[in-house]
Amino acid sequence: MTKILRSIRPRAPPTAVRVGGGADYLRRACWRRERMNMIGTHNFKKVVAIAPASFTNGATASGIIDTAGFDAMTLDLITSPANNATNSPTVLKLQEADVTNATSFTDIPQFVGGGAGGFAIPNEKTVASTAPFASFNVDLRSRKRYIQVVDVPQTTQIVSAIAQLGRAEQTPVGAASQNVAVVVTG
Repeated sequence: MTKILRSIRPRAPPTAVRVGGGADYLRRACWRRERMNMIGTHNFKKVVAIAPASFTNGATASGIIDTAGFDAMTLDLITSPANNATNSPTVLKLQEADVTNATSFTDIPQFVGGGAGGFAIPNEKTVASTAPFASFNVDLRSRKRYIQVVDVPQTTQIVSAIAQLGRAEQTPVGAASQNVAVVVTG
């Protein structure tokens, strides 16, 4: 009878059975878990590279991102639906430079749409979507300080680009360093 009761009796949490651990072990384990959860949500800076605006056929939509102090970037290009799926951008690329002069930027080969060593520019969407048109994941450790996104639509479209810089040398603290008006943490 005692064997049966032991098997159905609820077990103590794993931290309570650690020999010599006690409350100190539990406190350290909770701190580690909390710290790991916070790293993923607080080590980013957001940048609007291209503010949402309407660009006509052949007009250049571009924006420069200062990546100083960050090792990674995800850049999402968001476009409004085109009137025809074949109206994909004529130019879609990322460039880099050490300064912000327009003539200083050079193409990053793997991030040039339709270029040698680059990627194929997909057809444009023809219906409204919440998904970005393109997403660029950039390892900034071997890149120059400034990254420029360039998009030339084939038809009149609303274009915007948002970059999220990550793996900061110093964790951005507060709204100003994260480049937002308010930071809400829960």
